[in-house]
Amino acid sequence: MIKVDKYLFKFLFATLLFHSILLCGISVIPKQIYFDGTKKMIPITVRNLGDGEIEVSVRIVYSYITTNDTGKLDIFVDSASAEATSAAQWIKPYPLRFVLGGQEIQTIRVVASPPPALLDGEYWARIIIKETPRRQVQTAAQQNTFRGGMAIANEVGLPIYYRNGKVFSGLDARDFSISKNNDDVLYNVVLHRTGNAAFNGMQTIRIKDKDNKVVKSNSKNIVVFNTYVLRDKIKITDLPAGKYSAEVEIQTKRRDVVAKNLIPATPVRFLSNFEIP
Repeated sequence: MIKVDKYLFKFLFATLLFHSILLCGISVIPKQIYFDGTKKMIPITVRNLGDGEIEVSVRIVYSYITTNDTGKLDIFVDSASAEATSAAQWIKPYPLRFVLGGQEIQTIRVVASPPPALLDGEYWARIIIKETPRRQVQTAAQQNTFRGGMAIANEVGLPIYYRNGKVFSGLDARDFSISKNNDDVLYNVVLHRTGNAAFNGMQTIRIKDKDNKVVKSNSKNIVVFNTYVLRDKIKITDLPAGKYSAEVEIQTKRRDVVAKNLIPATPVRFLSNFEIP
């Protein structure tokens, strides 16, 4: 496997965080694509938000989100797309290339043609939409005058999930720990995806006082394709002295994904007590 460069990662990861995608002149809707046995084609709308012409190219890759040992997010892509969970070889976008004038809209048709006797489970791919400003035609006088410049290309990555037959998911959580320093409560857990589909949900930490009242909370989206090292923290500097508990909950619930697109799984919860002197 090869690692996606930081330039591409910046834009791929942004697609997991926002409800609509807006990057440097184009918007793309929807932000995630879900296929099942009832759908073989899903449309994507690309809009040029600027006034100048842009060139747009489209391709499909196999990639997934993961973390390193420190919990830092990363995205990897399989250059051969030969992984068992890859749908990159049999999901195709049409058209592959087009030009958009100012404020124009284009529909991309994403078509799935899975192989016969496909095993039950979830298969993954990512559609990469690349936008480049189109160079204007120069006059003869302009061509004889040297001018430095740069055309900046931007890429948007949309995750694709193809679900076949019976799909289920869950988490095997290991090495959980909660610790406290002067400023933060820190927690760590290593998550392994179980079942035949990715775990797509949200992780939440809640700080409760001695009366079991939530005094602080923080939530973030999380997708576990294989293994995921979750390391995070929440500030406690503004809390008065006393006894508290920290509860970490990971569940299949997200504000930016329709409930029908989430695969239910048993929540994972951890609890630890601490005191602020």
